[in-house]
Amino acid sequence: QMKGAPKGYKFGSSVAIDGDRVVVGAPSDKFKGNDTGSASIYERHNDGTYPLKAVIYANDAYWANFFGGAVAIDKDHVIVGASDNNEAALKAGAAYIFESDSKGNYPQKYKLINEKSGTWEHFGTSVSVSARRVLVGSLKGKGASGTGTAWLYHDPCVSGLVCDDGD
Repeated sequence: QMKGAPKGYKFGSSVAIDGDRVVVGAPSDKFKGNDTGSASIYERHNDGTYPLKAVIYANDAYWANFFGGAVAIDKDHVIVGASDNNEAALKAGAAYIFESDSKGNYPQKYKLINEKSGTWEHFGTSVSVSARRVLVGSLKGKGASGTGTAWLYHDPCVSGLVCDDGD
């Protein structure tokens, strides 16, 4: 068990590991209301323990977004899904990109949304990251009932994709 893990909040609903870093999602964290969500980052020490390094939240955290329902990590980049985010449409979803800075903090860099998302698409249900590629899954494609969709982004937010900066 990870030390410093919050009780409840569906901690452990999603997990990812890369080298000595571990990310654990807690989509029911009540940071800004029920089911706002969070993700905890742990880093392995020389003695083999994994103390808590950071707890991250979406800059636009809001209740019932389920941020942390999906997590991924690759080197200094952490991707977190919020499958019920309402920015593009009701429960359309979003994925957030965090990057470790020189002080070991994980500020939010970008928020990925799919402008073409339909209601209840749940973009961000699953996420993956490798090098400069981000893969985001959704339960339903626009206009397709329950068929699911996966979106592959190369150099997200660098190549003109729909991104909000972290502010």
